[in-house]
Amino acid sequence: MAIITSGFSRLPAPDAHWAALSHARDFRCLSGKRLVILSPLASHADDLSQFNYGLPGLAKTAAREWPDMSVQSISLAHSASNIGQVLSLAAPEVRIDHSGTTATPVLAASIQHIERTRRQTGKTWLVTGGARGVTAACIADLAARTGDRFALLGRSKITDWPQGVDPTSDLKTLRGALIGQARNAGQKPSLAEIDKSARRMLASAEIRHSLQAIKQAGGSAHYYSCDLTDGAQVASTLQDVRTSLGEITGFIHAAGVLADKLIMDKSRDEFDRVFSTKAIGLHTVLKQLDVQALTHIALFSSAAARFGNIGQSDYAMANEALNQAAYGLRAALPNANIKSFNWGPWDGGMVDEGLAAHFKAQGIALIPLHAGAHIFSSQMLHGAHDHIELLIGDTWS
Repeated sequence: MAIITSGFSRLPAPDAHWAALSHARDFRCLSGKRLVILSPLASHADDLSQFNYGLPGLAKTAAREWPDMSVQSISLAHSASNIGQVLSLAAPEVRIDHSGTTATPVLAASIQHIERTRRQTGKTWLVTGGARGVTAACIADLAARTGDRFALLGRSKITDWPQGVDPTSDLKTLRGALIGQARNAGQKPSLAEIDKSARRMLASAEIRHSLQAIKQAGGSAHYYSCDLTDGAQVASTLQDVRTSLGEITGFIHAAGVLADKLIMDKSRDEFDRVFSTKAIGLHTVLKQLDVQALTHIALFSSAAARFGNIGQSDYAMANEALNQAAYGLRAALPNANIKSFNWGPWDGGMVDEGLAAHFKAQGIALIPLHAGAHIFSSQMLHGAHDHIELLIGDTWS
């Protein structure tokens, strides 16, 4: 048996999570049979700066990738000390807080039937990763109900659509048009440069479409290009938001990227890109916000954190860190409406045809875009305050 305790180390969060993954991989190479991964359990306001809470996501993913190994996740409040007694528990996932109770997510079936009503709030919302994909649909639905102001932060810079090129949303078509345009101008750009330009143009077009959809829904939408892992850039951007739109009282953290690979094949660069965007990005933004002014917080987590998912150990850890951060935020802000949405796969966004087929083979239905957006805005405006961690979609077998 191996017991991994990296979550309780003083290492920075990315290093602690990577160390745990590396130790788990080494143990697998030794043909180990029982793996126990210990991690801290967020429960206090002073936990807002700590993000070593994602290790249950590693355990649940390892259990899926290594079905012949017994893998257990044990999350402990800092005062828990009887490790021997805890190790005697047989459940694959154990959460023990200061009172000895276990926190569990609210199932989607109990949160899907909230009436659609308009509620003027006059808020300014900060949204990370909200200008593209499913998050943009969620923001448009929220804008239709509130008419609020939204500051959308994303990595992409908005570029103009090239003159002489017909509008399209198809990458292959756009690449062909750009190649033809370059040849007609006597240029010989590399295919890599063409691909990069085409992707940047499509991203910009999607951002412009999202901003327009939010405005048409009745909200006010503003886009800011910002790297969430750059503290100075985040601080400067948030100051611009406050100057233009007023005090930030709503925060939606939906930024995320994928770099799927099995635990045995995962590289540190891939891990850092996935983990830092979601988990460290949250920490960076929170440091620059007046947290006490926030009345609504939404964290876009994933069902991969709840169930694990083959090839997504880093993504599962990052999202579980968000789940636990939600409990820490609730301790600091007992009157705020705080939700960590453990989304199942959406019919769109990062779920491409390959991932859609993967979930279909497991009998997991995709979340329709408008239904998911409706659940999101309903929960943010009317959801019960004691429902913090929400599971949206089917239970994964």
